[in-house]
Amino acid sequence: MRIGDYRVGMQWVAVDGVPRRVEAFADLKPASRPPMTCLSCGQSVVAKLGAKVAPHAAHLPNSVCALSSGESVLHFNVKMLLALHLRELSTLYVVRDCAGREHGECSGRAEPEEWCAPRWDHVEVEYTVGSRRPDIALLASGRAVGAVEVLVSHSVDDAKSLAFDEQKLSWIEVSALRWVMLQPRGDEEHPLPITRGVPGNDWWCSRHSPELVGDRPRRRR
Repeated sequence: MRIGDYRVGMQWVAVDGVPRRVEAFADLKPASRPPMTCLSCGQSVVAKLGAKVAPHAAHLPNSVCALSSGESVLHFNVKMLLALHLRELSTLYVVRDCAGREHGECSGRAEPEEWCAPRWDHVEVEYTVGSRRPDIALLASGRAVGAVEVLVSHSVDDAKSLAFDEQKLSWIEVSALRWVMLQPRGDEEHPLPITRGVPGNDWWCSRHSPELVGDRPRRRR
């Protein structure tokens, strides 16, 4: 299944209840691979590790699972991979696009900036914070201090944004497809491109700044 130019396949499974990347078993013969289940529905899945396709797992025929949707699998893959990446970091550099991008006007970017979230020492996927479960929660000494939302088709709505604010969570939103295409490391040289979340509202490049070219619609943050 494809979304745009990205081939979607389930890249994470559960083995003995522990999340594992499917590619970790690529060197094992089929008979030697451990039983694998879906992290979403718990059903058995089959590893697809042939030479012609990227490593992934597939549900058995006629199974019903949320991860049978291409958009859902894309969201799931990026969420798991980004969480793995964040576990290796204690700070993160991000970059914002010019707000004119939304209107097809610009591809300019701001200078990389260090995300203002407090330092974290633990990362959890789908961790409950108050009444919400952000895609990725960043914790320090057992307390949630930050959240990362992965955008596929629906951006963070006002209710979720307000809930994060009430919990005093610093948060950002990351485009799944852009993360897949760029695979940023999150340092100053390869910052993580974000769509929302840094205080200060929209950023406009000098060419499209409303102060220079007149008022224009601004995106909601």
